[in-house]
Amino acid sequence: MFKKLSPVSLAVVVLSIFILSIPAQAGEPIGNNTLIKKLIEKGVLSKEEAKEISSSYPKVKLGGRVQVQYRNHGGATDAKKANEFFMRRARFTIDAQLSETVFAKLNPFFDKGSVGLKDAYIGFHTGGGKVTLGNQYVPFSREALTSSKYLQFVERNLTSQLAPFRQMGVLFQGNGIDKKFAYKAGIFNGSLNSSKVDIAGKKIKKNQIYHIELDKNDNNALMYGGRLEYHPFGFLKMSQENFKGETKLALGTSYYASDDTAKAGATADTAKGSNAINFDADLRLGNLSALAEYTARKIDYYDSTLATGDSSQKSYSLQGSYMVTPKFAVAARYEFLDYDDTDSGLTGNDGQLEDIWTTIRVSYYFQKHHTKIQANYVTKDEKMPAGGVKPKNDTLLIQTAWYF
Repeated sequence: MFKKLSPVSLAVVVLSIFILSIPAQAGEPIGNNTLIKKLIEKGVLSKEEAKEISSSYPKVKLGGRVQVQYRNHGGATDAKKANEFFMRRARFTIDAQLSETVFAKLNPFFDKGSVGLKDAYIGFHTGGGKVTLGNQYVPFSREALTSSKYLQFVERNLTSQLAPFRQMGVLFQGNGIDKKFAYKAGIFNGSLNSSKVDIAGKKIKKNQIYHIELDKNDNNALMYGGRLEYHPFGFLKMSQENFKGETKLALGTSYYASDDTAKAGATADTAKGSNAINFDADLRLGNLSALAEYTARKIDYYDSTLATGDSSQKSYSLQGSYMVTPKFAVAARYEFLDYDDTDSGLTGNDGQLEDIWTTIRVSYYFQKHHTKIQANYVTKDEKMPAGGVKPKNDTLLIQTAWYF
């Protein structure tokens, strides 16, 4: 388990990041290809032997990322958390091509003092696409599907927090018409965590969105998700910022639904099911990149009398970034989240539990997303239920990131 970093430890970590990033800045990739080239140059391998090695299976590619973050905000009740350095992400990636058609991925993490697995799946290439089985992203929301390595801002937008993120299941995906269309569809485990929803008290903790997690005591909950994208000017990868100055556009829509009815039947104050729809547009034009997203989610639940109730959430965000120089960029983001816009819903406070956040950001890219420093200042206008105290949560985030 990681402990909180002292200023000296943080300095060592940051210095290490920049030392390790020197090869990437010089344009020298790190991995098997570099090693093989060196062996050829020294006469240890012939070109024919190198070709044979490169074409043999399995092929394993190692990667990783380190993101060290400083956070300062005025709303923390714990003074130690109002002004702190911490390891936001420390992850390794193992990509394996097991044969011409079979591949696998493992993504162990050591984030914020915890250890576990993010991506963990095996996949098969088919004639027109691929199928993957294991722990992976449910296809919902472009921002949520974009790796943390490639984000414009230090943290993802509020809208993406309504996404299911990773769940265990099977996913089918592919594209067509010169990659102008892309699709993803799958079936997963996953259900709303009723303890996070807190239906009995008709309230939620501020800034804690209803999380979707697998109920380990109930294997009856299934989630269905799908996404369709249109790329009129050629396929646009899920990586933010317009380093190439290209003209691209990606239009997407996503949907998921989950049946959370417990295996034992209806019980009081538990989630019954949820569904959500998302629309997003990602634009690249010259030095500009922009992303707009909208998500609406409905939650059905059993109240204390076992009657069925429902609650709705909605969120939208708009962000744009401009490359002032090939290495320096400025950006701004506006985001809105309504935790419950139904009078008789879970909170019973229609329009009184909302977040409106505005963020300004500057970034310096030493080697595009491989090595960068980002600084965000977030102003937060947070509406509270009757009797609630409005917090002072404006936040400064500074993050140094490196990945290979």
